[in-house]
Amino acid sequence: MHTSAARRPARTSSSLLLLVVVGLLVLLGAGPASSATGVRTADAEGSLCTDGQGVSVVVDPGSLGGAVQQDCVEDGGGRLATDVFASAGHELTPVGEFPGAACKVDGEPADAACQSMPPADAYWGLYLATGDAWDYAPKGADELELEDGAFVAFAWQDSSESTPPSVEPVAATASASPSPSTGAEVDSPDSGDGTGESSVESNDAGDLAIYIPLAVLALLAGSVGFLLLRRRKHAGE
Repeated sequence: MHTSAARRPARTSSSLLLLVVVGLLVLLGAGPASSATGVRTADAEGSLCTDGQGVSVVVDPGSLGGAVQQDCVEDGGGRLATDVFASAGHELTPVGEFPGAACKVDGEPADAACQSMPPADAYWGLYLATGDAWDYAPKGADELELEDGAFVAFAWQDSSESTPPSVEPVAATASASPSPSTGAEVDSPDSGDGTGESSVESNDAGDLAIYIPLAVLALLAGSVGFLLLRRRKHAGE
C-alpha cells in the first residue's frame, strides 16, 4: 500500500510535467502572427512601390546565388521595361538574335554566350504582374510597356518548369513603411475618427496574447510542484 501510494503521485506528476511541455509548444506555435504586404519570401534587398504608385522592379537570381533585388521606379508607368530596369540600376545584356530577351542581368551568368537564345533550363525569364500573380510577360523587355502599379521581374530559370520570382506582387503600404523623416502618425485616443481607440484596443489585445499563456504555464508549473511535494510527503511516511 505504501509503495503504491508513492507511485501514483509520481505517475501523475510526470503526466502533468509532460502537459506543461506540450502546452508550452502549443502556445509558442499559436502566438500572435504578424502580417505584411509586399512579402519577401527570399533574402531580399530594397523596397517595393507603395500604394500602387510607380513600377516595382524585381531581379531574382535564384540558383545563381545572391540576394533578391527589389526597387521602385516611381515614374515607370508608360515606359518600356528595358528603361525601367535601367532606372532601377540593373544592367541588361540582350541576346544578339533577340534583343528583347536578357542573356545576362547585372553580368550574370558570367560565362553565358549571348549570340543565340540560351537553353530552356538556364535563362532569365521575364515576368509581369498587374494583379496578384506573376505570369510570363507577353512581349520582350524592349517592347513591353508598363503601366503604373505594375510589377516586372527577371527571374533565373534553372529547369524547364516556370519558376516565378520569390517576391509577392503585392504593393507595400505607406503605413507599413513610414518615412524616416516624419515617422508614422499616431492618432490621439480622443480623436473623432475612432482610430486612437482602435490603436489602444489593439495594444491591449497584444498584451493579453503575451500574459495569458504565461499565466497558464505558471498555473501548470505550480500544479506539478504541488504534486511533487505530495510525492515527497508520501515517500517519507
